[in-house]
Amino acid sequence: MAARSFAYVGAALPVLLMLQLYALPLARTLTGGVFAQEIIRTLAASIGLVLAIPLTTAVAALVAVRSEPAVLRARGGHTHPASI
Repeated sequence: MAARSFAYVGAALPVLLMLQLYALPLARTLTGGVFAQEIIRTLAASIGLVLAIPLTTAVAALVAVRSEPAVLRARGGHTHPASI
């Protein structure tokens, strides 16, 4: 979580510097076009990250379940015996 916050602040650093230089009120800053664009970009990236991880895990699980154990071993994967 902290790494993602640092990445967003690093990407938005020019905007943050501009806000500091112009010293605009907070309400005007948040509704301004440039800063609002950064907020939307951050939200879209967060939604993408939150959805990408479970989606790729589900796809990988489906592929692994539908593959034969011999095929998985041939591709460098591994299998576990079925539990009873």
